[in-house]
Amino acid sequence: MTAVWLHMPVTLTVGDHTGNLGTLTIGPGDSVGPRLAGMLRDVAAACEATTAEGGGNDGTP
Repeated sequence: MTAVWLHMPVTLTVGDHTGNLGTLTIGPGDSVGPRLAGMLRDVAAACEATTAEGGGNDGTP
């Protein structure tokens, strides 16, 4: 039996802002929940780093 890998683009919309979070890859034996949670933790860390540097790229502080 051939192993199947699933690659899904993930976007997040908050209010009027939509961002591409990347691609979530799920392989044989992987659970979607933990993989998605890991991706969201990475996004949260990136947001925290951006906030610590003085805001985003949309002109808001």
